[in-house]
Amino acid sequence: MARRIKTTYNGARALKADFVQEAAAGGASMQGVLTLQGAKYRIETSEQTIVSDGKTVWVHNRPDEQLIVNNAVEDETTFSLNDFLRTFDRKYTISKVETAAFEGAPHLKARLLPKRKDNYYKEIVLWLRARDNVISKLEVVDVQDYRMSFRLRNVQLNPKVGKATFTFLAPRGVEVVDLR
Repeated sequence: MARRIKTTYNGARALKADFVQEAAAGGASMQGVLTLQGAKYRIETSEQTIVSDGKTVWVHNRPDEQLIVNNAVEDETTFSLNDFLRTFDRKYTISKVETAAFEGAPHLKARLLPKRKDNYYKEIVLWLRARDNVISKLEVVDVQDYRMSFRLRNVQLNPKVGKATFTFLAPRGVEVVDLR
């Protein structure tokens, strides 16, 4: 299964998908569009746009009319789909694979466990669509048993992505808070 994932995603220069992120039992939920390319990403929801060119991160909160600018830093407590797709086989072992149906399509469902005891995420469950090896859903559980799930739809591998996708210009009238 690891080879199927690596073959699908390592050959992709970019990924674009609609997503729904849900927090543990009754927690916050958000949906939007994400675009990934290497260490770069763009996440757009109805209230927020988060963009990184790999060096800088821009977080535009529309309700607050505020743009926060900061250096891009790795944080083990934040789940990054981008990092996961590139490094999962170095950090996790696939412990169980079974067939399952998800949203009416055949999938392989796999449970991944960390190779190291000090990993912040103690379990990841993913659903890999059988027909094209595209991940449709991920569930992550951290060391405090906090569970989040990510559903991906309309996944496009190698979409056309312009340079402007991974930069952000502050809209007129927005307060800019630069933390760099």
